[in-house]
Amino acid sequence: QPQILIDFPERDEELSILRENLPFADDRMLEYVTDFLQQAHNNDERFTVRDGINIGRYAIKLMTTLDGRADFTHAVRFSIDKVLGEEALRYARRP
Repeated sequence: QPQILIDFPERDEELSILRENLPFADDRMLEYVTDFLQQAHNNDERFTVRDGINIGRYAIKLMTTLDGRADFTHAVRFSIDKVLGEEALRYARRP
């Protein structure tokens, strides 16, 4: 059967997609999520840019809802855990 292999986007393309879909996210959030996805891609994980968008949205909502009581790193790492599972945290940068 014919198959079409679609590779993951390059870092700058992934960052651009995230920026377009998360217009209210600051650059720090976009860079963090992009780095997370790139690290996962380098380890042959099948996480997609759509996963990154969901992580970013969740983290933004968490920080907004908690009115500053959740710091950036905690919010993003918590979001990664809830969207992709605890195993995915191994690709997240440490604070």
